[in-house]
Amino acid sequence: MSAALADRWLATAHPHHRTVYDWIGILNVLAIVDRFESAPKLPFGRAFFPEGRQAVPLRDDRESLGRDRPPGRTIFTKLRNDVGDADFAATIDRYLAGGTATFRATATAVHGRALDTLFADWTQPYPRPLDYALADVALNAGPGTPAAAGATRTQRFSLIRRSERPVAEAVEVEVQGAEKDQRTRVTWNDDRPRTDLSIATPWRARRVLLDPDRKLLEDERVDNAVPRAPQVVLDSADVTVTSSEFGLSGLFVARQRYDYTKDIGLIGFFSDRSAGMHVGPRLHFGPRNDGTTYRHNLYGFYTLAGLRGDFRDDSRRGRGDDGMLSGVGLRYDYTDEYAWDNPTDQTKIRLFGDYFGRGLGSSYDYFDWGVRMSFVKPLFTPRTLLAVQLMNAFSSPVDSSRVPNQGRYSLGGDLAVRAVPVDERLGENVALARIELRQTIYPEVDHNFFDWVTFRHGQLRLFLDAGRVEDRRTSLYRPSDFAVGVGVGVAGMYDFMGFYPSVAYLAVAQRIDDVDESGVQFLFGTRQAF
Repeated sequence: MSAALADRWLATAHPHHRTVYDWIGILNVLAIVDRFESAPKLPFGRAFFPEGRQAVPLRDDRESLGRDRPPGRTIFTKLRNDVGDADFAATIDRYLAGGTATFRATATAVHGRALDTLFADWTQPYPRPLDYALADVALNAGPGTPAAAGATRTQRFSLIRRSERPVAEAVEVEVQGAEKDQRTRVTWNDDRPRTDLSIATPWRARRVLLDPDRKLLEDERVDNAVPRAPQVVLDSADVTVTSSEFGLSGLFVARQRYDYTKDIGLIGFFSDRSAGMHVGPRLHFGPRNDGTTYRHNLYGFYTLAGLRGDFRDDSRRGRGDDGMLSGVGLRYDYTDEYAWDNPTDQTKIRLFGDYFGRGLGSSYDYFDWGVRMSFVKPLFTPRTLLAVQLMNAFSSPVDSSRVPNQGRYSLGGDLAVRAVPVDERLGENVALARIELRQTIYPEVDHNFFDWVTFRHGQLRLFLDAGRVEDRRTSLYRPSDFAVGVGVGVAGMYDFMGFYPSVAYLAVAQRIDDVDESGVQFLFGTRQAF
């Protein structure tokens, strides 16, 4: 009731205020904003989406455990959608005026008809799944022609409701033309699973949109518009800084809005080795981790990179490489990661294969392939985590070509033995094992810095890395030749702008198999180590 009164005050005092959906529309060039709607990763999500529900309350709902019934605001919203703003406001006023009637009885008296079905639908557990969809859409049919002035065109479509039990609620559909004032709506209001509708318009229709005012609860929104709207987003950005390397990268994704099963990805990168891009299609399938990510992921891409000639192998200082790398690659990723900023129980596996060839414009001909996997498990409590990463990968030159320095695997750096400089030794083949112990640091606090960054809690990290790079595979797995490093670091978990979960870390590492070889290495980054 307090929330309903607050909504009334806001509508009166600030009639042109922007809603959370307005801000998503404005800022949806950032993927995290888009995902915020489908898979929020922050406490008190209902403060932003008061009618929203979470698919798995025990995992997704930070406000309470085990609640499967709609909150009061959902019931109020469904009532307002059904009876209209005027009757809803009158119900609030009459109920607050006093008396012995229940809120349900007051709503029935004001509206003049029984509302038992509505209250029965939304005071029991959510129907799962609940999805609305457009089907069999045929635009601009009828006797008119595009050139005929005032011609009538008929827009035909079907509405589908997928639900585990019948649900009766008003469903609006809007037909949109090219001009802003070319809008018309029709409402479907019964509990059937499907209905066929049509709208006649004097103008040419461009699009059909289901639920334009976001009044419905849905598991999927990808099938709510015909044709679907395109979307381009910045998916992620990484920064890596160590004593011997620096790197920047950003992943840009083009897809149809709300369709998280397929897209085109472009990664732009700049590092000590090279500057360039990977671009290609991506498919996501299998069981869902949340509303936007999947267990299985397949990427195909084209790579183009300009090599930086000053990147050298310290063990072979006389050899320098420059030119271009151009090739094609394939990645398969398996992940059950839910909270990527601070995973507490996850498995990630990557299989990869790349080919660089002169026929594709490359200065070198060679193959790369291998596997990288990581595991994170709690030790007695989710506040104490054990993380392990294993990697085994290989390169093979073609004919008389060779693998350039920039294409070889590094013994050290942020992605290998963190106690070794990235350019100390390079090789065509790599074997790597990394173990990390992560401990949440008390107290857990929410320090707000100017409403831009909220620091949540810290984490202490102890790690041990061991690895070897070698051109000859026969000696790659010789344990006595493995470089071993240990390190300690801290990480900070924070939210950017209140809803962007992120992590930043700072660490130092020292090689222990040869203390005088590398010196102390410093590392800083804005992503999870693995």
